[in-house]
This record gives sequence, C-alpha cells and structure tokens, in this order.
Amino acid sequence: MKEITFSVKHKNITDRIKLYTHYTGEARRNAGLPDKQAAAMQASADDETQMGDHIENALSEVGNILSHYFAQFLAGENEGDGNDEKKEYTFTIAAPEHFPTASTANIEKSIENYVVRRTLQQWFVQHRPEETALQAAEVQAATAQLRTLLTRRSKPSIKSKKSNGNINL
Repeated sequence: MKEITFSVKHKNITDRIKLYTHYTGEARRNAGLPDKQAAAMQASADDETQMGDHIENALSEVGNILSHYFAQFLAGENEGDGNDEKKEYTFTIAAPEHFPTASTANIEKSIENYVVRRTLQQWFVQHRPEETALQAAEVQAATAQLRTLLTRRSKPSIKSKKSNGNINL
C-alpha cells in the first residue's frame, strides 16, 4: 500500500462558486428576472459563512465517496493561518501499489468539481430553487467522474525471468 494525498484549495472553490453564481444571475437578469432576485442569487463575500457551511457538507460527502473505495482514509484541513486564501482541504488514502499516481491531479480536479457543483446545488435550493435541477445533474456527472477516476487501475504485471519483460495479467 502507498499513501496518496489529494488537496483542494478553498479559494479555488469559492472563486468558482462566486463566478458561476454571478454569471447565472446576470443571465437571468438579461432574461427578464427582476434585478433584486438576480442579485440575491449571486454569491459574494457577504455570503462566505453560508457558503462555507455548504462547502463543508460537500467535503463530507467527498469523504464518504472516498471511503467506499479505500479502507484507510483521512481527511484534514489546513487553516492557512486563518486566511481563507491559503486554506486547503486534504484527503489521504492508502491505495494499492498499482494505483496510478499520475491520475492524482485529475482526481483533485474532480473533487473540486464535485464540491463546487454540490455547493451550488445547495446554494440554489435556498436562493433560486428552479436552478437546482441543472445543478443536480451536474452533481451526478461530477460524482460519476470521480468514481470513474477512483476505480481506474493499472493492470498488475509480473516480470518474466526468461525475457526480463513484463507479462500482463
């Protein structure tokens, strides 16, 4: 077994959420939604506490997903000296030796995508319920992508004494 750590940055998550809610609010405003309602769906710095709660819930769900694939699993959080700009969330797993470490960056991106989409879904439930159907579909797609990456394995091989080459099983 080998340890692999995945980490996602709080700032990346919140920046993507703010950007997505901003564009969604502007698009709905351009489609005729009253300014006040469009503005209410846009996340800002004033919403950091509420958004943080949604992010924590989504991260907990990521932990549940990871624990289905790996027996040993640890979650952690680097507070970044109280500065959210530096805060990171980490997930450490004990993976089989043949687990492809090259896919770590893809898994990290997939975790971030899941957290962003799940947070957006929870956000829109409170601020614009008719937007949640799209986000629910995005959460399902992000979940499927994460599970696909977690189950990806390279085939074990043994060395042939005769040819010193690999024999795939």
